[in-house]
Amino acid sequence: MSSLFDWLGPALRERAVLVVNHLLAAEPQARARLRPHAGRAIRVRLALPGREGRDADIALVVTPAGLVEAADGPLPADGLDVVADGRQPLQAALGLLAGRRPPLRIEGDAAFAADVAWLIDHVRWEAEEDLARVIGDAPAHQAMRAARALRQALQPLLGRLSEAAGVTGADTAGGATR
Repeated sequence: MSSLFDWLGPALRERAVLVVNHLLAAEPQARARLRPHAGRAIRVRLALPGREGRDADIALVVTPAGLVEAADGPLPADGLDVVADGRQPLQAALGLLAGRRPPLRIEGDAAFAADVAWLIDHVRWEAEEDLARVIGDAPAHQAMRAARALRQALQPLLGRLSEAAGVTGADTAGGATR
């Protein structure tokens, strides 16, 4: 019997590729770091609760433009595995809301792993710029200012929720194995 994730998987994969490429397209340095790795694969594996042995995998291949595309079929042997633990989604979400990198393990070629780790650490979504394209500069600035104020007001609550869920700085610091 297939699960909702099995049914939604292809659509989620397509959206993930679009989001990653949107972020990469906004960062010339990110694309420059990926270009030398054209043709190499990145398999992102998310261990999900209740799906032991059937983790959610998204396989990507680096394009000559320094973007990514979904990979079908066998992956090149010189690729990377980026493994994220999704078995405790509340802890991961709280860590992300607090601005911390999720715990990741990156395995594979050292130079490729270093470049992917740099991307994870430095490429960020510029929400205000995207919002400004839709509603204009001034309204986007005001909306983001309100969002930052809300986040700051919720920070004590997020801290208490993190403590209750067992999230510590060590749990969310992340790291790479190269």
